[in-house]
Amino acid sequence: MALFQELNNEGTTVVVVTHEPEVARFASRLVRFRDGRVLSDRLQRPADAAAELVASPVEITPDFAETAA
Repeated sequence: MALFQELNNEGTTVVVVTHEPEVARFASRLVRFRDGRVLSDRLQRPADAAAELVASPVEITPDFAETAA
């Protein structure tokens, strides 16, 4: 999500389709649909994905590192 936010900040339009509220919270605009109709269309202050990556980095375990190589 941090990459999408960076691209968007540089002027690229990014459209993400999801059913996950945890993913949608990173968007600056949230459009909800039901049965092909728009239920709502609103702007929101997006969560900062880059800051969240710094706050909780992903650990790479030795087992994962071996299979990834």
